[in-house]
This record gives sequence, C-alpha cells and structure tokens, in this order.
Amino acid sequence: MRVELPPEPVYFVNRDDERERALRAVTEWRSRSRPLVLALSGPGGLGKTELADLIARTLLDRYPFTDGVLSVDLDDFRADGVLDPGDVLSQLLHSLDVAPDQVQTQYAARCRQYWNRTSDAKLDLLLDNARYASEVVPLLPASVGSVVIVTSHGPLHDLEAGAAVDLALPPLEERAAMELLELIVRGHRLAADPQAARAVVRLCDGLPAALHVAGRCVRTHRLRPLSRILADLQTELDEKGVSGVEHIWDTVCERASATTAEAATSGTATNG
Repeated sequence: MRVELPPEPVYFVNRDDERERALRAVTEWRSRSRPLVLALSGPGGLGKTELADLIARTLLDRYPFTDGVLSVDLDDFRADGVLDPGDVLSQLLHSLDVAPDQVQTQYAARCRQYWNRTSDAKLDLLLDNARYASEVVPLLPASVGSVVIVTSHGPLHDLEAGAAVDLALPPLEERAAMELLELIVRGHRLAADPQAARAVVRLCDGLPAALHVAGRCVRTHRLRPLSRILADLQTELDEKGVSGVEHIWDTVCERASATTAEAATSGTATNG
C-alpha cells in the first residue's frame, strides 16, 4: 500500500471541531455514485495542508484496509498559473503503479484509464492548493469508497451541489494561538512578559504560519526582550504604513538576523 504522507507536524493545536466534522462526514457518507470530497478552505497560513494530512492519517488508522493515500500539490503542476489536469493524472497513475510508458497519451483516454484503476479502490486522495472546482473534478477517483481532501484559499463554489463537505478554517482564537506559540518558543520567556506575549499573538492574527515564524524568532534570539521586538517593529510599521502578517514577521526576522550578524561581525573584529 502506498502512503504519501509526511511525518506529523511537531506543533499543532486546535482544529478539533473541523477534524470531528470530517470524520463524521466520512462515517455518514452514503452516496452510490461518487467519492466524498472534504474541502478545507481559508487564506494562506491557516494550516490547511497540515490539517488535511492529519485527517488522512486518522482515516488510515481508523480504516486500515484503505488501498492507499495519494497526495498531490497542484501548484507543482502549474505553468504560468495554468494547471494541466492531464499531467496530474499521469502522476496519480504512476502512484497507482502504472508504468510511465503505459500511461495513455490522449487526455480522454488517460481519464478512462484513471477511472478504471480507481473503480474498485478505496483511496484517500489529498489535493493541495486547488483554485477551481474544474481542477478537482477530473481527478476524482471513480470509487464511492474513496475520500478526497482538497485545500484551497477560498470556497470552491462551482463544485456540484452536495458533492463536497465545506470546512472553512477560521483563524485560531487567542487561547489556542498562545498555546501554539508557547509550544514553539519553549521555556519561560512568554510567561515572564505576558503582556508582550499577548501582543505577539495579536500581531500574528490567529495564523499558525505566522505564529511559527514568530516563535522561531523569539526562540532564536533569546537575549532580545519581547518588548523591544514589538517596539522596534511597531515603529517601523508606523513609518511605512505596512500591514499584513506575513510581511510583519518577515520584517522581524530580517531585523533579528541583521542584529545577530552585526553582533558576530563586531565580535570578530574585537577578537582580531
């Protein structure tokens, strides 16, 4: 059995409601004509891919007779923003043990080949970074026993009504965000300055990706007070009128890295 899943994330919190809804949907699925589609949607940085992997791993543990877990990042198959589903089908057929020279050349024939290979299979298929339902539909396995987990930045409105369970991910609430930040930072730095810690959480705006970046910055630069990071950052943001979490923490890390580099250079000069 092929299982195309990465190791579980080291730090992951919350999302229990979404996981429970997904597992309940699998248990209750009764269609006789198509597989279940779980559509995880939300802006970048919310942890959709990690959640999709965790759901797939849970399904694998709960239903060990699954025929395989296949995973495709659709962004890897885009050229100038355009996806050729035929290329993705080739990858999926390869994962289903079809030799490259046996993959059908014509797109329609390749679709039939894929449907034939998946007609009796019970697969968990992860499709990451979908943009439109039209990208997903050609990749659906033919078996009703399969589960397709799709991640996208927004809802796939043009999927056929009733064909998908929409799981829109909200930002983490402050308590969960603080829990994640504490797991990443480790030690007592956040507890020593709870006001600054809450300010860091608010800057991250509930995005796990931003919390990961912030946590790594805080953990790496242990001698730099949280309040100083916030003060320097706030001044720069006010001067430039910058908004956006990803840019905020890119700026923090660049400044912290520059400070470290200057300190190293200064130390080398002194030793010389």
